[in-house]
Amino acid sequence: MARSTAPQHRGVVILGLMASGRDLVADAWRRQELARIWRGSRLRGRAAVTDALELLVEAAGEDYGITAGRLVLL
Repeated sequence: MARSTAPQHRGVVILGLMASGRDLVADAWRRQELARIWRGSRLRGRAAVTDALELLVEAAGEDYGITAGRLVLL
């Protein structure tokens, strides 16, 4: 949490999220949106998306995203 005072009134405290907090909120929002979109999709469409994602994971390798700085050709 970042804390500062308002330039116009030093008695006012301004609180804000630091970068890690903003990232956490963005991740939570992204998960909620993906869940909402997924719930609204047809069952046949879900199977196609699942198949495509499985192909991407297979091509990238299961540890992709865990090993930083590693290039993966798709």
